[in-house]
Amino acid sequence: MSKINYFLVNSLLIASLFSCQQAPPSKQKTQPGNPAPKAATPKTPPAPVTPPVKVNPVPPEPTGLKVSVMAYNLENLFDNVSDNGETPVADDVFAKKLSRVAKGILQVQNGQGPDILFVEEVENINALNQLRDRELAAAGYKTVSLLEGDDERGIDVGIISRFPVAGEAKLHKMPFSDVNPTRGILEVPLKLPNGKVIRAFAVHFPSQANPVEQRKAASELLRDLMTHANADYVVAGGDTNVNNSEEEREKIYSGIFKDFQVTHLVAPGKWQGSYFYNGRWDYLDAILTREKVMLPETATTPKSAETQLNDNGSPKRFSKTDGTGISDHLPVYVELNLL
Repeated sequence: MSKINYFLVNSLLIASLFSCQQAPPSKQKTQPGNPAPKAATPKTPPAPVTPPVKVNPVPPEPTGLKVSVMAYNLENLFDNVSDNGETPVADDVFAKKLSRVAKGILQVQNGQGPDILFVEEVENINALNQLRDRELAAAGYKTVSLLEGDDERGIDVGIISRFPVAGEAKLHKMPFSDVNPTRGILEVPLKLPNGKVIRAFAVHFPSQANPVEQRKAASELLRDLMTHANADYVVAGGDTNVNNSEEEREKIYSGIFKDFQVTHLVAPGKWQGSYFYNGRWDYLDAILTREKVMLPETATTPKSAETQLNDNGSPKRFSKTDGTGISDHLPVYVELNLL
């Protein structure tokens, strides 16, 4: 082999060995302070934002002032004092009568009695004051109102209430009082706890022994008084003496008082009547309101007081002998929702 060939072979060998020993290519260096560029990440489009659903809150039920009302014919509540030459009731009999009447009144509202009480066949204000002070003291009644009328029997209508008076009481005479001196319509304005005024009218219309025209005239007078009364609310209660057969013929409740609420009409068929005579029930007693505020489910004739009923379920008259019974009428009761 010539020297040239030998030199070429060795050169190729050395070059081959040298190339095998070369370091792998280094990563690209970055300058200080310049971060290495990051690989681009594909952008994900933002999820669509669903706007919140607006929910209208359910308004709360309006909460009003609940007022309980009772109308009760007390059947000759005469006191033990002679103030017009009459024979007074014996002390013990008067005490028993007051006790029994109070039981009839306090059988509602968990023993507290109604907020407004209309009463009929009461002799005078003393009898009502005695009832309130001796037997109803725990019930918290503030107002006792009775104005003497012209009734020949000496009986009047009155109002007892937990609410204070909001003005002067008035007694409206009947338009036929010149031919029949009878009970008038007692009007008493009462101030409610919410500051509003409710005008209360106590009534006891002429009995069935008198012409129907008198009961119609009395009803028309009450309607007009209630319609034009200056008050936030108007309520009336008492003994109208309108029996069922007369109502069918004359349409007094459903006609003259067609724009008012009447207890036995807002809750038809819920009870038989408030008065039982000759084997027949009649709706002689009623509560009426000018505004539509009665709670029909509360309308009733309470009859759970001790010895209040006869064996046949009719109201039991008070007995002077043994002190049982209360009255020949059942009370009528309803609650009002005054917003």
